[in-house]
Amino acid sequence: MASGGGGAENGEGRKGESVLVTGGAGYIGTHTVLRLLEKGYVVTVVDNFHNSVPEALDRVRLIAGPALSSRLDFIPGDLKSKDDMEKVFAAKSYDAVIHFAGLKAVGESVAHPTCTTRTTWPAP
Repeated sequence: MASGGGGAENGEGRKGESVLVTGGAGYIGTHTVLRLLEKGYVVTVVDNFHNSVPEALDRVRLIAGPALSSRLDFIPGDLKSKDDMEKVFAAKSYDAVIHFAGLKAVGESVAHPTCTTRTTWPAP
């Protein structure tokens, strides 16, 4: 990245740059999405709500307000589904992807290790 006035190097977002956030409705995802919107990015969230809820994105929109929320899109999808991912990448191009999707709760991984492993590390 070139240095100079403004830009991501000194903490400012690049207006109009598009970021895809997988698992963007989760705890870490929603905080990241809000910060990206505040920095001027256009954000697309893809989530299957396995361990999150749609209301989380509603809360992001409420906190961000109407102007920032206009730059937030949601595409329902599962990263394990080739069809879902083709739809996500056919919708637009992205300048960056931040990947938060995955199952990571200790209790769930102990109770259902096969499901957690398949979700977090899908087979090729």
